[in-house]
Amino acid sequence: MAAVFAAVGVALLACLLIWTIIISLKIWETDDPGALERESVHVRRQAARAGLTMPVGAREIHEDQQYGEETRLLLTYDFGTSGSSGSSRSSGVPSAWVDDLWIRRN
Repeated sequence: MAAVFAAVGVALLACLLIWTIIISLKIWETDDPGALERESVHVRRQAARAGLTMPVGAREIHEDQQYGEETRLLLTYDFGTSGSSGSSRSSGVPSAWVDDLWIRRN
């Protein structure tokens, strides 16, 4: 009877050790700092900055357009103008916001 419990215990410990190793590898692999540099959009932008040419297809053009749209949406916003009832589209931070932040600084 003791041999059965020992066999089950050893098998259980082996399974737990294998599980711990697999989970540790998965956790360490997700923290890949070079993932952003390997994205095709960034590779093409770096090549363009360096003056290199790269062959581009329709898929790459579509990726560039999507990336440009995402960054444009992050940099622009709607705001209401004080003199009219409509709203305008702007990029950057309005000077009134900068002044307000300067007044509220610690």
